[in-house]
Amino acid sequence: MVLSPEVAKNLEHPNYWDRPTESWGSLLDWDIYFVEEVSGASRRECHRILSTELEILIEHFPKNSREWKRAKSMKGQLEVSYFV
Repeated sequence: MVLSPEVAKNLEHPNYWDRPTESWGSLLDWDIYFVEEVSGASRRECHRILSTELEILIEHFPKNSREWKRAKSMKGQLEVSYFV
C-alpha cells in the first residue's frame, strides 16, 4: 500500500501506516513503536496521536476497504482501552 503524498504529509508517522494493513498490528504494537520513536512519551500522548492518525486514515480510505476497516477496528480498540 502506498499513501498518497497529501495524506502522508498530514500524518505524524506515515512510515508506520505505509505498509500492508496486516503489519499495522494492535494497540500494543503501536505503543511499542511510538515509545521507540518518541522517548519519554506518555500513554496518553501515544493514544492521542494514534487517534488523530486513525481519523486521517478513516477519512482517506474508501469506506469498507481493507485499510478503512482496519483503521476503524483500531479506533474501536482505542476507545475501549480508555475504559480499561
